[in-house]
Amino acid sequence: MYSNNSWTGGWSRFLGLSGKGKALAMLRRLYIAESQHAAMFAQHASRMRYPQFRARLLEIAAREAEHIGWIGEK
Repeated sequence: MYSNNSWTGGWSRFLGLSGKGKALAMLRRLYIAESQHAAMFAQHASRMRYPQFRARLLEIAAREAEHIGWIGEK
């Protein structure tokens, strides 16, 4: 069985990351992208004519907001 260090080291090498700084930069970019997605879905939902589509976009925006929380915890 692999230790946690070799597992994360393998992913770091695979993703071309070395050190915590690059990992934090990647998480930062992901956090910003997820925030933009959540805002975009919420904005589009406010313009939707049909309530069922508006509700679905708001669900997607809420899921994206959950992702933001998960990334923030990292």
